[in-house]
Amino acid sequence: MRDPSSVTLAVLTVSAAVLAALVAFTWSSPSAEADVSAKAGEYIMFTAAVTDSTDFLYIIDLTRQQMNAYRYRTQKDVIEFVDKVDLKAAFGAGAGN
Repeated sequence: MRDPSSVTLAVLTVSAAVLAALVAFTWSSPSAEADVSAKAGEYIMFTAAVTDSTDFLYIIDLTRQQMNAYRYRTQKDVIEFVDKVDLKAAFGAGAGN
């Protein structure tokens, strides 16, 4: 049988990815798409091209169960912090709790 905390973490990770995609679509034109994803230790990072001049970087901290969103504006050549999401609060303390 699988460890309940591993299943909960997997559900939270998938839910966070879906939430990030929804956030990207609400802030942009319908052409937004995920470009690159990577997992390094306790972090999952992925990008989304929102417009020709704006990209987003999402970083999920699996230990703290938080996601940060950053926006890169190519015309201004700046990276801006957009938002922090507490995944435990956003998706509940876990399945069955």
